[in-house]
Amino acid sequence: MKLLILSVLTLITFQFNAQQNYTITAYDNYFSPDTAYVNVGDTVRLVSIGYHSITELDSIDWVNNVATDNGGFWIGLNAPTFEDWFVVNQAGKYYFNCNPHATVGMKGVLYVGSSMNVQESISNNEFSVEIREDKVI
Repeated sequence: MKLLILSVLTLITFQFNAQQNYTITAYDNYFSPDTAYVNVGDTVRLVSIGYHSITELDSIDWVNNVATDNGGFWIGLNAPTFEDWFVVNQAGKYYFNCNPHATVGMKGVLYVGSSMNVQESISNNEFSVEIREDKVI
């Protein structure tokens, strides 16, 4: 009986810590979702309905709708790779846009936590997001 309970608990632990796949879809002039919450090790995939990219850029360029990149992730149109996905390797807050449509405000934010089943806070001067057990509070 103890072995059965231990096996079930181990299986549940692996299920909660498993890496996940997330999809961001690029439509005419917007992303859906435009704000995503993922874990380190998760895969983010771009589905492009048209000519779009997901290009990481600095916060100041993001605010000003500038079509640049900061050397981070870049997939889709004009990207240096043919992949339509990337794996997030470090926790933090990442700004992205669609380079061809940056001037019209096609942009989003990717929040990356170390683990969704461990309480943590991602904060900046604008607001705070607390993530607990796969729920955003």
